[in-house]
Amino acid sequence: MLAGTAFADNAADSRPPGPKINSTVTSVEEQQKDQKRPKFRQPTDVSDQPISATKLPLSPVKGERLVFIGNGLAERMQHFGHFETLLHQRFPNSEITFRNMGFLGHTPGFRPEAGQPNPWAFPEAEQFHPDINAHHGKGHYPTPDEWLTIIEADTIVAFFGFNESFHGTDGLARFRDELAAFIDHTRRSAYNGKSALNWSWLRPLPWSSTQTITYPLLTLETPASIGMPQRSKKSLR
Repeated sequence: MLAGTAFADNAADSRPPGPKINSTVTSVEEQQKDQKRPKFRQPTDVSDQPISATKLPLSPVKGERLVFIGNGLAERMQHFGHFETLLHQRFPNSEITFRNMGFLGHTPGFRPEAGQPNPWAFPEAEQFHPDINAHHGKGHYPTPDEWLTIIEADTIVAFFGFNESFHGTDGLARFRDELAAFIDHTRRSAYNGKSALNWSWLRPLPWSSTQTITYPLLTLETPASIGMPQRSKKSLR
């Protein structure tokens, strides 16, 4: 299966409707000839530029490309368009584009895909999951960074924390470090080719006791009451 590539200018009439596909540097002809993994576009390094804090509430600019990443909470939102509808209603002239890259089991650093031999979302992410020592993916599926570059992400909304809660309090420090490392990595990259990402993190809601016989009696606690990564407070404020 060939990866998508940009259509040549002289083939404008043959383009399918919808956004321009602009994912690989390698042409379709080269992929057919070499039968090797194509070269995908890479994010622009902006690590030498000052990082400004993401301002809340987020106010999308015209043409904003907003991307959901994370675990099952983000993935399930593909089935219901309520959030996207409300944002379009709130910002009718912003022409927001939504992309949902959420998938069950994803963490900030571990994003296994059957079509990608490398399950790690950023360099050295494996240090946060020493218990994972095998992945059997094969193919040339884009990496998480390559996907964000393909869709030219301006803002990401990250859904992480619930899966990590099952490691209990012993796993909190590791999750803080993993999330902070992921934020640091993405904030050094311009996936839209111009500027660093706007970054927003949605963590799980607390559990609370309902005081009814229908549900078990619970004390107030957050499944992943992890606090804010210290190195990234300014980025997320």
